[in-house]
Amino acid sequence: MKSFLLFGVLLAQVAILPAQESRVRIGLEAVALRTMPFAKDLPEGISPLLVVAPGYRVEYALTPILSLKGGLAYERKGFSGNLVYTDIYGVPVDSVELRTRWDCLVLPLSISASSSGPVRVHADLGVLPGILVRATNEIPTTDLRVESVDTREASAPFSFGLTFSGGVSLPLGDGLALDLSIQDHLGLTGVYRSESSWRMRFHSLGMGASLLLSL
Repeated sequence: MKSFLLFGVLLAQVAILPAQESRVRIGLEAVALRTMPFAKDLPEGISPLLVVAPGYRVEYALTPILSLKGGLAYERKGFSGNLVYTDIYGVPVDSVELRTRWDCLVLPLSISASSSGPVRVHADLGVLPGILVRATNEIPTTDLRVESVDTREASAPFSFGLTFSGGVSLPLGDGLALDLSIQDHLGLTGVYRSESSWRMRFHSLGMGASLLLSL
């Protein structure tokens, strides 16, 4: 009897859904980021890395103007710099470009405040935990190849940061919306495992675009 009653309640909720505003939106997101390390005594000649972070996004409306946002994304952090070779006396004899990469799965979770209406302006604040998937140093060799060195053993397996963003959501019709945003990711933890290493963190700034479907 309880099973039939529960089924009846669920059926009634489904029946009235078209008359209610959807609380859930899901979609795909891509964020173009300029990622740059910062640390005490950071060597000169470090160049930022330009990346695109693809991912999934889920939103749940708590009130007409407040919502929770979550997701899963594949994000790369890194930089390029010169690796200098010296002779036995410490005199520079050659240099090559060193490319350092950390690839992470990140699970952003944020609270969002937005305006009401079809076109919504929003501001978001949240956290950005991550799990290291791959870490490499890419070094060009003398025979025009690139040697990739696995650096996961020296890298921190987890990361944590803050995320700030602001943007606008534009309706496209049939429950679809295009969300455009400016995003700021600030790393709070170092990328190296050993605390004795210089505590390098990352700051990433960029623009994101999401295609969202209301359920």
